[in-house]
Amino acid sequence: MKKKVVTSLGILLVIVGGVFWSLLYEEQLPEPSQESLNYITSELDGLNLEESIEKIRKDKKSFDLFSKMGRADDLYSERTQIPQSEEYYKKNYSILSPAEYQQAFENMINSLSFNQDLFYNSSFINLIVDEMPSKQQPVINIKKITYMDGSEEIRDGKQTKALRLDNNKTVKNITAEVTYSYITELGTYHLSTDTPKITQPNFTLKLAKKDKNFLSYTLDGDLNIAGEDIADKNGNILSASACVKGGVDFANKMSRYIDGIVKASESHNKNKDELIHRVAAYYERFEQETDAPMTYRVACLFHGTPATVTIHEVKSTEKEKRNIVIAPKYLKLYSVVKDLKTEIFYIIDQNGNEVLNNGNAKPYILNANYFFTKTIETRTNDDGDEYEVSHYQLYQLDVKNKKANRVTEMNSIFSLSDDAFVIAKDNGILLFNTENEKPILFSGENLRINILDFPDEQSSFFYYKDKQGYHIINDKGTQLLPAAEYKIKNGGNNTILFGPSFFIEDKMDTFDKKFYFLNSEGDIFLTLFGYDKVEEFSDDMTHVERNKLHGFIDATGYEVIPLHYENARNFDNGYALVKKDNHWGVINKQGDIIIPFKYSSHNSLSSTNGLVSYHIDGKDYTMEELLKENAVKTEKYGNNE
Repeated sequence: MKKKVVTSLGILLVIVGGVFWSLLYEEQLPEPSQESLNYITSELDGLNLEESIEKIRKDKKSFDLFSKMGRADDLYSERTQIPQSEEYYKKNYSILSPAEYQQAFENMINSLSFNQDLFYNSSFINLIVDEMPSKQQPVINIKKITYMDGSEEIRDGKQTKALRLDNNKTVKNITAEVTYSYITELGTYHLSTDTPKITQPNFTLKLAKKDKNFLSYTLDGDLNIAGEDIADKNGNILSASACVKGGVDFANKMSRYIDGIVKASESHNKNKDELIHRVAAYYERFEQETDAPMTYRVACLFHGTPATVTIHEVKSTEKEKRNIVIAPKYLKLYSVVKDLKTEIFYIIDQNGNEVLNNGNAKPYILNANYFFTKTIETRTNDDGDEYEVSHYQLYQLDVKNKKANRVTEMNSIFSLSDDAFVIAKDNGILLFNTENEKPILFSGENLRINILDFPDEQSSFFYYKDKQGYHIINDKGTQLLPAAEYKIKNGGNNTILFGPSFFIEDKMDTFDKKFYFLNSEGDIFLTLFGYDKVEEFSDDMTHVERNKLHGFIDATGYEVIPLHYENARNFDNGYALVKKDNHWGVINKQGDIIIPFKYSSHNSLSSTNGLVSYHIDGKDYTMEELLKENAVKTEKYGNNE
């Protein structure tokens, strides 16, 4: 549990200290302050006694897992090769300027939304809040809930977790007050091998340990640390693969607190108020222990060689409050809920009214007009082995008369979008879209539906195959590409690559071969022809081949590197292995030869933790290691120390 300062009087629990003093006598615990009582009360708000005890047990499991994975000594002894960082490191890990903190707050406000999970006569609201790049996270006070039927519910309480509602009406929006404390002034302190120690009247900073991939520093005294930037000797900020932060012996004090509240949940499990008071007493002791002076330690593994650490101090902050209206991330016109006592499934509308009682058969909503049910039949084959067969029934929802009209039985069904779905039935495929009065029929023999998924998202496209080849169809029934025998694979850059199939590519003339890159919007991102083979985009370049010669094309279709190499590998962080005169070398994206053609053997490559490894002349290299061995200094890899 992490301490949260509760400011709303509506959720304070006032307990007379003398009532529970006897509970604390068995172990010498301090009487909890009102602030500790308020905090523990807020942590268990909305939970009954059994749920509160279960939460404590889950916290114990989480802490044990964290302790196992995050101990500083283990981190130091088990350090490994750290993968190259991405460019977004500065945003996610480094210290921002005051203006950047303010912008992060604005971005968080603009992205606030919520999801509503509906159940029988109840629902839960889950706020979706972007994490802020600071220790302080926004505090959200819910003021009013407005439902789709126009009714309102006035509230006044901090919301940090799921909010339970005693109805299953759809929430239209939430009025809330958002409070955020952000940094307005930073102080900086610079530790290095030349300056391994900084002493001020109130604190001492010291560089504790440092080697090729590891760095640790300590703080004795009082300093409000916002975070730190670790840099190599050239000032390039390095990314951390893992960090352990906290007071020395802090983990032991936290463990003592966690063990204590578990003990409280076992001995005070009859009354929630007693449990809260006992847990708050353990928390009060933990607060007193951690408020005492201690040594603060930061230990991290880094990609690259850390040379310096800049510690940032929070010198001043400002608090800002904003009243906003939060909209849902998505809305459903109809939802399915289940009565756990009767196991009856209902379809309800946005006002929480029952539209359909579907008995024990669970309905799966497709759109405003249709839903389906699924049953599983167990059969036995000739060998006596059992297997399952799924049956699907499609229904049209009659909201006015509160009934369902059976449409058809089907072999399979896939949702394409909020407005469209597609089913396979016998030898045909039917596409239903709310924009069309009747479904669109695709007929043929043994047609099967395949959904076209992009690497970063599911699309609203499907495809099927007949005698003409593959047909790529969107949710409106439009064919996106010419029907042909395609080889379908990931095209990179969140595209899918369609090229001649394995069975016909060697039989086709080069001029007749066409390669299509389709993006997730259904647009042809790029069309290439006149090549025998085209690979997926890697590092914004695609590897192409014609007449057994290799080159590269950029995302605009421009042939950046002409086809005059005997073989090639995809680009990797700005560089690519290529073969010429039966030897391998390395080029950059401009086609410049970075490493001469001196390697005689390259016969495999593999990928581990996002790093590509090349087996060259009997030795394995990453691209960075290969450049380093050849003393190539690059901007991407620093100076390849």
